[in-house]
Amino acid sequence: MTTTTNQRIRFMDNNLAELTSGSITYSSELAAFPGSNSINKFRSKVWKPSGYFLITASSNDKIYINDGSNKTITITAGEYTPDTLATEIQTQLNASSSGWTFDYDNTPGEYKFRFAHGSSHTLRFSEQTESVWDDLGFVLTSDETISTERKADEQRNHMYESVVYDLGYNAPIEFFSVISPLDEEFSISEQATVKLQANNLNDFSSPPLDITLSRTSEGIFYFTDSIADSSYRFWRFYFDDKYNANGNEGFSLSYIYLGDYTTLEMTNVQIGINKSIFDPSLKTESEAGAIYFDKKTKYVTINNVGIALLTTSARNDLEQLFYDFGTTTPLFISLDPRSCLTDNLSDLTKYVVFNSPPRFTHVKSQYFNMSMNFREVL
Repeated sequence: MTTTTNQRIRFMDNNLAELTSGSITYSSELAAFPGSNSINKFRSKVWKPSGYFLITASSNDKIYINDGSNKTITITAGEYTPDTLATEIQTQLNASSSGWTFDYDNTPGEYKFRFAHGSSHTLRFSEQTESVWDDLGFVLTSDETISTERKADEQRNHMYESVVYDLGYNAPIEFFSVISPLDEEFSISEQATVKLQANNLNDFSSPPLDITLSRTSEGIFYFTDSIADSSYRFWRFYFDDKYNANGNEGFSLSYIYLGDYTTLEMTNVQIGINKSIFDPSLKTESEAGAIYFDKKTKYVTINNVGIALLTTSARNDLEQLFYDFGTTTPLFISLDPRSCLTDNLSDLTKYVVFNSPPRFTHVKSQYFNMSMNFREVL
């Protein structure tokens, strides 16, 4: 793939993630909100991570205490949620010592791990070799004696969360997006580190493609136009948002797109598109004049999307696109992919359905004008 400056309308109509659903690995998931929801086309179904903590032998598997003598506690290597990690640490603490409680406070405003003991014991924070202190939110480096309990200094939702896609072959990716339900602000916070990574091997320790992404209140939207080569077999969506105020179960990610797009060769959308926010809420008024509301989710409509002088090839492509998607199957469209007209990509990049069939009007010879209407998917 070569670098492009194509400013024309784009239809993201080929989500490779959906085609490789059996080769996707999610870092964690809640049973009622599995990772597979992230490739369900409708936004009401969401993936909710449960909180991912990776303990690796001889890396971050040590806790250091003193209960009368110095002891090193070794955590079993493996993948954990906050609660299962707390249970494992409590088990290992009491296997070498006694009387320990170690748990995770999942209440809003906390999301912290906690040591507790009925008598005076020392947490040896000065011992950092292969320690798990920072992963648990304990960031001091001097020993501390506790008489009752010691809660972590910082919140920890996870170490990170990720989705790894094995496409089966080196596939060029032209567009990546993550969105939340339409009636919610995007749940990954502004403080998060978000990355799109790729490699020809399932190894992301130092991948050849490593892009730090920005997010908006509407989601993550990224075209790979500036990348000289975006053909890789393995792709990873990664985010580190351990301080998110919603906690480890507060992420609601409804649809992830990882694929290419269809665009036009010669023409672009004409001046005169109509973008509006539609509010389907109902309002009634009683005989006495009291007003009652049935509040519903607002969505964007984009109408009068006109394209002039379509070639026969372009018209056939767009007719086939509508035939494949109709008015019932969502897809991403981007009317301003290079952000030439708007402040940010998300303004005119939307997850929509055709609101009506496109209309083709014959102009001359083999050329047609066309008009389309779209609405956001709930």
